[in-house]
Parts: sequence; structure tokens; C-alpha cells
Amino acid sequence: AKMVWPDNAYETLVFYEEDGPEIEPRLATEVPTVENGLITNDGQTFEFPLREGVTFHTGGEMTAQDVAFTIDRVTTMNLAGDASDIDQAIEEVEVVDDYTIRITTDQPRPAFLTSTIPSKSLGIMSQEAVESNGGVSEGERNQWVAQNTAGTGPYYLAQWNSGSNIRWDLHEDYWAPDTVGPVPAVF
Repeated sequence: AKMVWPDNAYETLVFYEEDGPEIEPRLATEVPTVENGLITNDGQTFEFPLREGVTFHTGGEMTAQDVAFTIDRVTTMNLAGDASDIDQAIEEVEVVDDYTIRITTDQPRPAFLTSTIPSKSLGIMSQEAVESNGGVSEGERNQWVAQNTAGTGPYYLAQWNSGSNIRWDLHEDYWAPDTVGPVPAVF
């Protein structure tokens, strides 16, 4: 089993393989390529088929709507270092169905799959959890999100005493339990 650090409360559609420069599917079931027909429109449209049955820490199943919400949240808040790059790069986000998201860029962007999509800013969040706990305001952090996790990753934030200690617990309904190491010690 791989050791995964607790910042893996949030996962992206694709991410880097453990040993190398290649990306692999995470919340998507395939990495889009021209060959598999998931990159079209002269390299500007990327379609991501999503895993079914992925559960958020806060409950509920991840759908394409949560992916669209996450992208919109990052660009609306405009707080992440790469938010303006993401906002500039993405022209349209389309929910095709519950398990398919289609993202069109403003121009061909060769690094879109290897730099934008795996960025920490695009760790997929539960729309329901965020909207039930303060929502999204332009240029402002959500205080609930700052102290809780609403992702799909192998760990969730169980307890946080600012300046003192933090405890992560195993996400019991994690979609890929065989890839997770033991829960890290409190630190």
C-alpha cells in the first residue's frame, strides 16, 4: 500500500503517477487523448468520464456537477495563485451527464492536462457541503472550508486545533481503499 499524506483530502480528475512525469486517471476513469477521442476541437476540448460511486467526506456521491462547481468556485473566489490562469484558460465547462464533464479552453493549451487539471486548486469539492456551509463569495475564503474537508480523498480532517494539533482520519468510503497507507500520526 502506498503512503498518502493527509493533504490528499482532495483529489483531481487526473494526477501524476507516483514515479514519473506521466499523468494517470484519479477521479476521471481515463486520461483524455486525441487517440481515445476525449480531446477534440483541435486540442481545445477535453472530456472526462468520471468514476461512479465516489463518495465525499461529507456524504453524497461526486458527479460532474461537483466538478463544474469546483472550477467555478476557484475562479469566482480568485484566491488561489493559479485561479486567474484557470479562469483565463477555461472558456466553457459543460456537464454532459452525471458522470461526464467537458471542458473547453480558450485556445490550444498543450500543458492543460499536465499543469492546470492536476493543480491543487482543482481538488474536487462537494457542492452540497460548500453551499450548505457559507457558499462561495467573490474574493473571500469560506471559513467552513478552511476548517473542514469536503473532498473525496483517502483522509478527512477529523480535528484541528489551530496552532496546536491536527488529526486526520481514514475516509471509510474511499473509492480506492487498496491504495491507502495507514492513517498518519497526529502532528
